[in-house]
Amino acid sequence: MQQENSQLFQKNNLVLYKSYAARIIDIAQKIEIELDSKKRKKVRNKDITKLHPGPVESFSDLKPIDGEIEEVCKTFSGESVTLPELAELIYSEYTVSSAWATYKLLQDELYFYGTPEKIHIRTKDDLEKEIQSRKQKYEEKVKWEEFINRIRNNKIHEDDKNKCNSLKDFAYGRGKTNKILEELRIQPTPENAHRLLIKLKIWDETVNPYLKRLNFTIPTHFPEIPEIEKEERLDLTYLEAFAIDD
Repeated sequence: MQQENSQLFQKNNLVLYKSYAARIIDIAQKIEIELDSKKRKKVRNKDITKLHPGPVESFSDLKPIDGEIEEVCKTFSGESVTLPELAELIYSEYTVSSAWATYKLLQDELYFYGTPEKIHIRTKDDLEKEIQSRKQKYEEKVKWEEFINRIRNNKIHEDDKNKCNSLKDFAYGRGKTNKILEELRIQPTPENAHRLLIKLKIWDETVNPYLKRLNFTIPTHFPEIPEIEKEERLDLTYLEAFAIDD
């Protein structure tokens, strides 16, 4: 195992460990690495990926650098390359800094996606779709945060009431959790959903969720009552009746 590790890695290689930058400081049965936090760990060779042979003298070498990202996307649209090749294309050199900068671009998955061994460069159409998708997600996130803040401040808009339908369903006992309550850090129970709906004046005290929560329904159709057969009865209506109470 030590010989195999020595063939794959050397001291001061820049490696990737769980999306963190690390450098190799010793190679034995297991490989000892050091993270940017100065924390050291012993890992297996399959736990790390080599990004650059190094040497990595300091993690301060892993600083942001400028490169021709968009130009590379236009020129090599739709092609697949390795991390060293992409670093050369974008930064005109394959160094510790450019290797890490290239990996960070890969991690973001905007212009490129894949693994360090096989990186796919997005086509123009694919890139535009990804940009639009991220823009839409960002706008939805902003709207959601604004909605939650209005609930938090008890100042909801009229059209916010429809957004609270999930809260109504939860108050009726439908579902095991509720995103609105979790976002507000309120314990997700039907009772708390009920209280919040009353506080927001979406419901009032006349709304009773317990019947639906218990799956109780009030019948609206009743069976027909058969006619009682006519019979001779003794007429005592002429008698006076008295009741005694306090």
